Amino acid sequence: EVFVDVDDRAMNRSVRPAIPDFSFYVDRRNPTPTGLSVRGAAPAGWVSEPAITLDWTNEGEREESRVQSDPHSGVVAVEYDFQPREEGQPDPAAQRVDGENIESADVAIPGRGAWDVIVRTVDAVGNKSAPMAMFVGLDDAGPAAPQIDPVGWVGSAHLLDGLPFTWTKPSPTPSGICGYGHSVDVVADAEAPATMSIDGDVTQAT
Repeated sequence: EVFVDVDDRAMNRSVRPAIPDFSFYVDRRNPTPTGLSVRGAAPAGWVSEPAITLDWTNEGEREESRVQSDPHSGVVAVEYDFQPREEGQPDPAAQRVDGENIESADVAIPGRGAWDVIVRTVDAVGNKSAPMAMFVGLDDAGPAAPQIDPVGWVGSAHLLDGLPFTWTKPSPTPSGICGYGHSVDVVADAEAPATMSIDGDVTQAT
């Protein structure tokens, strides 16, 4: 609390009011955000669109948590920086998004490939959190279709035991191949089999 006293040359001093002229708090604590994540990203951190949303939680920095014994000025902004993992990628400058108690930010991945995104929150007096970091990758082009090796004629045993066939792997995508799906076209009036999924970067199926 701050009081302002006034003295004159006759040594008279003003009467101190019962209510201080103003009050202030000192916030020397850095924000402590937790739980940085990319909304809707695949478990491995890859996304197919450059526009993403970063989410986190501001621990102990909300308006209702401020008390005189442990004051917090509150988070008012977030700074984020995309750092490339691969040669030849751009290295853009860090960006800032303002917002009271901000706990999410809509951002754009600078380009295709693998990145580390570094996030810091900033409170009203300029204290910054320790950096939070996570991997995020942009793969916005689907893989090419594989080249299937010709099968030709097969015996009736294959209709019961399965028809083995192989294919040539397509060129890899930035996120990597993680599985295939296959189906068989049939002649008219025959029951079409369901499409089958195969996990893993393989080159044969039955």
